[in-house]
Amino acid sequence: MIKWNRVFLSLAALVVVLGSTSCLNVYSPIDKPSGNQQNLSAARAAFDRGDIDKAREYYGKISGDETATAELIFVDLDSCGADIDAFATALSQASSATANPGIMITAMAEKMNARVSTSCFATLLSAFKSSRNITNSSLRGFTSFLASIAIAGEVMGSNTNIVIDGVLNKSDFIGDTTTCNTFPGTCASCVKSDGIGAAATVTLTSAGSISATWGTLQGAINAANTALTELGIASGPSYSLISQLGSGTPGVDNTYRCLLTSLGVGR
Repeated sequence: MIKWNRVFLSLAALVVVLGSTSCLNVYSPIDKPSGNQQNLSAARAAFDRGDIDKAREYYGKISGDETATAELIFVDLDSCGADIDAFATALSQASSATANPGIMITAMAEKMNARVSTSCFATLLSAFKSSRNITNSSLRGFTSFLASIAIAGEVMGSNTNIVIDGVLNKSDFIGDTTTCNTFPGTCASCVKSDGIGAAATVTLTSAGSISATWGTLQGAINAANTALTELGIASGPSYSLISQLGSGTPGVDNTYRCLLTSLGVGR
């Protein structure tokens, strides 16, 4: 069931952590924020703890000019399994003190696996492109971030081994998990047949189509990085994952798989 339509507008970021976790407490007393700055702070805090419903509620009070575009994007994401529960699970797991940043992609892949299809790749790409046409920079950054992460989840969710138990294990995309676990260490044993292949990085804004390749995943990561920059986010688990994956070479199958597992993708 679509949940995006319970609020007026969707917009959020991963909270800006200003040097220490104590900064998060600045936002917690704001039960009834007013004004753009207070709503911005409250929305970032809500998204940081995985409460996307509340984040959208607060961001919806900042600007309502492009609500319809954002709502349609969220409906499209939802139709392919990237619903509010998927994002909340991915963000909350990534925010765990003991989690590796790659858990975000793992959680999205597991949530989206059941609906993976060629049509969903097309739907997600269209949703991303629509998000880039939004003029409000904060709303554009938020919607394109979610669309980018959904595309990354769609790629990993296309893994042909995950369907066995619905869980994305490292052994589903890594040939030898004993030796292929450190990047840039010994990566020769990382290759495994799983329906995802090496390819050059895809630029989502100009791509005519996308499919289950490392090039699409890297393109999604690059797009998510642009979105975080627009949102002014430079810390937190999402930023950590995306900044570290920025060094990936998706055209080289074994080393890219090696990088993914070293960042904690797969259980």
